[in-house]
Amino acid sequence: TETLTIYCVHYVLLYGTWTGVGIKQIIGERSLSPWEAVLGAACFIAAFVLMVYKLEAIRSWIDREITHRVVRGIRFLRLKAGGFRR
Repeated sequence: TETLTIYCVHYVLLYGTWTGVGIKQIIGERSLSPWEAVLGAACFIAAFVLMVYKLEAIRSWIDREITHRVVRGIRFLRLKAGGFRR
């Protein structure tokens, strides 16, 4: 049911679209050996299973911590901008 969320996180982890650091940047353009590929795939799947299991906790943390800080920052900027108009 969370296909888009899983796809987005998958894309970010592999290619580092938002952060600039992904698995592709870490290992470079080289090919993995079969054992490295199997181990990497197993770790990747385990991480995703854990992430999907904890998805609601992650979302509530984002809503509680990140959104609160952004709203507080916007309010601060509005106050500062309002102070410059006077």
